[in-house]
Amino acid sequence: LSGNYSFNMKIGILTFHCAHNYGAVLQAYALVTYLQKNNYDAEIIDYRPRSLTMSHGIMPWRRISRLNIIRKVIFVLRILPFLTERKERSDKFQSFIDSLPLSTRKYTETDSEVTGYDIIICGSDQVWNPRITNGFDKFFCGSVSHKGKFISYAASTEAKRIISDDYKKYKEVLSNFENISVRESELKNILQPLINKEITKVVDPVFLLSANEWHKIAVKPTFTDKPYLLVYQVKRDDRVLDMANKYATLHHMSVVEVTAEAEYKKMKNRILTASPFEFVGLFANASCVVTTSFHGTAFSIIFNKPFKTVLFNSPGDGRALDVINTFGIENSTVDVDSGDIQEMSYNIPTIDIIVRTSETFIKQAIQ
Repeated sequence: LSGNYSFNMKIGILTFHCAHNYGAVLQAYALVTYLQKNNYDAEIIDYRPRSLTMSHGIMPWRRISRLNIIRKVIFVLRILPFLTERKERSDKFQSFIDSLPLSTRKYTETDSEVTGYDIIICGSDQVWNPRITNGFDKFFCGSVSHKGKFISYAASTEAKRIISDDYKKYKEVLSNFENISVRESELKNILQPLINKEITKVVDPVFLLSANEWHKIAVKPTFTDKPYLLVYQVKRDDRVLDMANKYATLHHMSVVEVTAEAEYKKMKNRILTASPFEFVGLFANASCVVTTSFHGTAFSIIFNKPFKTVLFNSPGDGRALDVINTFGIENSTVDVDSGDIQEMSYNIPTIDIIVRTSETFIKQAIQ
């Protein structure tokens, strides 16, 4: 990318940077780091809507508010034994978030204008998913007042769950963006008929940084120096852990599990409080990976690890399947009902070739 425009152009990024979610904060880090290393004056706009801030942290009040009174009590009782771990995890995420290049001004959903930027990039992650953002968020959807132009980069939502009312709304959303890219092929195909300009399919921002660049921030695990199989689940199912344990035993490895939340039974090699730096380090140093997560799949590919993405035959499979198909490694999936994982070795194609299209989109959209 050329940095010729960096001296007179300010770029702001609107994304889920404040979510206590590994994929969310790491894709935010990746996009702003990528732009800055290519000499663009870029920062993350410190937008913190309640839809995100109330869904994370020690006590996820938004999640609790959606439950009936009985389920509220059950949920609170379930997480009470883990308050110490939840605080430790929350503190680590907040430390990582505070280390990002953030705007001086903080924004909330009560604001109606964003100032100081020539270009605002919205994305990646599910910034267009109204079920996450409590409706279509005006910041992420480009309808907040702004004197420059809006670009979407790798915006995502659950394509299979777009209903007719949403479909009409997406036409309005797309009209706010001068240049449009999405993360999944299926979403591109669904949205393309709504607008008379090309929608580009690009990769998640984590792919914009090389394995060597990720290694620079990775914290190497200190609890083991032996080969281990890493398990990372967002949609958690004990059958996945059972499959991983069987495979690891057969191949003389231990199993290490990093959890998406700090609310599971404490066990040896189950890590409830990994920081984002430690999360990257766990993938970088694993012998192989079993995951149910999009970003678990992504980091397995980046670090060229043998892996299996476990499928549940549900709409949530689509995001991980798309990145697997993009890189031509369709044999890297296993059905959760199969009960068994076969050999995980494979040869990953050159990531650079696939990423180049995304780099071209960014360069042309900014210019």
